[in-house]
Amino acid sequence: FVVAKYRGVRFPEQRVGGWWWTGRWRFEFAMGWLEPESVAWTRRLVQPGMTVLDIGAHIGFYTRLLSDLVGPGGRVLAFEPHPANVALLRHNTRRCSNVEIYPYAVGDSDGTLELHVSAGHSNHSLVDGFTETLESISVRGVRLDSFLAPLEVDEVGVVKIDVEGAEPLAIAGMDETLEANPGLALLTEFNPDALEKGGTDPDHYVRGIKELGFEVREVRSDGPLSRIPDDQTVVNLICLPARG
Repeated sequence: FVVAKYRGVRFPEQRVGGWWWTGRWRFEFAMGWLEPESVAWTRRLVQPGMTVLDIGAHIGFYTRLLSDLVGPGGRVLAFEPHPANVALLRHNTRRCSNVEIYPYAVGDSDGTLELHVSAGHSNHSLVDGFTETLESISVRGVRLDSFLAPLEVDEVGVVKIDVEGAEPLAIAGMDETLEANPGLALLTEFNPDALEKGGTDPDHYVRGIKELGFEVREVRSDGPLSRIPDDQTVVNLICLPARG
């Protein structure tokens, strides 16, 4: 696509849908049109100069957005464990001087983890059985609290998490980060099937986030926040510090 080339974007070789779906997704990625409601909330929450985290950065859609929003005085720490995605992430953010890329999986412990690779490029997961697995590869896993300690991160403003059912692991590894940043906001995917495959009850996941001091709502298609959907479809959740 001319637009993708102009905007300096490259895409994975793997394709998970037909030519029309793939073409539309690539076009919307290049134009910044994916997940418009969640993007709108991201724009509201992220301020210039912030340090923000993109956990499950894929090939950089949110990373590029966050880079623009925090500006030259901010930092974007992007985590993506799959090697092919990391290569594209580096290319797609090569003009973003405020982005730091870490080829690691964020979880609840430090060490080697198994990443289950799907046929496509966006459903790789630490959760076995979430999608059909072509292979499993060993990747470095990091616990956010211990990883951030030596990086001299003073304050974290926003954390985006999209890790295909391993979201509870990522959150479990950031207790100290949450305690040190009472104003932190989370944008996290809520995928009931992926959570269940990972051994987490979806309702328990939401309750757990609330118990950490957040107000949790679904990002609706019409923009405003609402209750968690009764049918438990795949949605994004915005998690804001609960008012005292």
